[in-house]
Amino acid sequence: MIKLGGLVNLKPIEEVSDSEIKKTIKKKERGGPYTIVARNGNRIVANSPKSYEKVEDAIKMYHKLNKKHGRRHSVSIEDGYGRTVFMESIGQNKSTQLGRLLPEELIKEGTRSQVGIIDRSGKIASAYVHFDGYPSNMKPGIKKHMKNEKDVLTLIKKGGARGIFNDKDIEYYNEKSQPIKGNFKDIPKYLKNAGNKGGAEYVYLYNMKDRKWYFADVYDDKELKKLY
Repeated sequence: MIKLGGLVNLKPIEEVSDSEIKKTIKKKERGGPYTIVARNGNRIVANSPKSYEKVEDAIKMYHKLNKKHGRRHSVSIEDGYGRTVFMESIGQNKSTQLGRLLPEELIKEGTRSQVGIIDRSGKIASAYVHFDGYPSNMKPGIKKHMKNEKDVLTLIKKGGARGIFNDKDIEYYNEKSQPIKGNFKDIPKYLKNAGNKGGAEYVYLYNMKDRKWYFADVYDDKELKKLY
């Protein structure tokens, strides 16, 4: 994660044009239609009344939702596969936002994940983690904080977290939330649910049998891969 004190690429809100947003979307999309979502952690605060086939129409609705919700919540444009292609983070002040980073940094910060456990009978349960869910961040974060099943179950019990980083304590949501469930015998089905219902682009699962961590890209993978 990029810390606020180290940011050098923040732009004033008015400097980010529709063409810049469109360029970012085109680099990351897999196709429409597009929807716009405002979230407070793992809870959806607001979304667009419909999906949009044209990027230009999606951007117009994005501006409306961002104007209303962008100061307190993350606002994102998602493609037809549920992948975040542009995101606004919670406003830091009236002139700048973390969502105004360069495109690659922006996408990484908006990468959501599900982190959970495979019990000895093969049942899966996982919780939502909002920020920086890409493997290069999650691997050191999980190594630092998720050392056994007790740590993972604590994450699930507390309703997930804002992020899992190796240089700070976990900020749990501390709220009741239904975990995403599945079974080790049907990983593709679990991955689909983690993406469609759990809002995740990656999943990270601790297997109680061999005490190893596994992960997968919910859009590209059909099976789990060893994390470390």
